[in-house]
Amino acid sequence: MIECSVSWGLCHAIKKNKNWITDKLAYRNNTFIKKADLLLIGDSFIVGSSIAQDSTLTNLIKKINSKVSNIAPAGFDEFVVTNF
Repeated sequence: MIECSVSWGLCHAIKKNKNWITDKLAYRNNTFIKKADLLLIGDSFIVGSSIAQDSTLTNLIKKINSKVSNIAPAGFDEFVVTNF
């Protein structure tokens, strides 16, 4: 089944459940890192909204550099659509 967003006029991928792991600040990181060497800031592409936890950009980069963290807000696009 394909769902379409009326607000954006775009169709989304097939609906599926994904488990998210978040740090103590509610960002999609496996663990909280107080001093990261690399900080990813962005949108749903950085969060990895539609992919598994181990496939997020943050986790892929962690294979090279273990001190990477993301502070991308999850679900911000829905906030913008409903409030502006």
